[in-house]
Amino acid sequence: MIPLALILLAAAAAPGPRVELVMGDDMLRLVRGSGSIRLIYRNVSPLELTDLRLAITAEAPVTLEARPALIPRCQPADRCVFVIDGRATASTPERRFFAKLELTSEGRSLHEAPLLVDASARASQRERGWMDAGFVEVGERSRTTRVVVLTLLAAVPVLVLVGLGWLLKRRATGASG
Repeated sequence: MIPLALILLAAAAAPGPRVELVMGDDMLRLVRGSGSIRLIYRNVSPLELTDLRLAITAEAPVTLEARPALIPRCQPADRCVFVIDGRATASTPERRFFAKLELTSEGRSLHEAPLLVDASARASQRERGWMDAGFVEVGERSRTTRVVVLTLLAAVPVLVLVGLGWLLKRRATGASG
């Protein structure tokens, strides 16, 4: 008879359904109000996956749809391709916002990932190694601040030279007297 502990250990070590994102962009650009990206998932578990669905939830008013809505089965080592289509609505703000992707199989979550949706006017521009840090407003400094900073920058070297001269004069008079 097999001990209960070995059965529980074997059940815990048994590989469950797993997928990996093989190819896909992490940003959906809505150029002129619409856009699409392609996501490719690979079944990396030894089990057949059934009833694969990609759910998308967004924090802003935008229409996001995954095609196909359902992949009936995915064999081990097979790839599953989803296309996400996005369309801006009349109330979609011109900014970037996050959406959440969740791949499920028979109601169990297999993979979750954030998706950045760009509905800004610059959505058509591809980043070439640059990071968009957001919007920065640069204003003029007041004139008095500039005068104070320049005065301090000029006064510090002068005060250092005066102090050094005083120290050297004191040493010279102390050594001769």
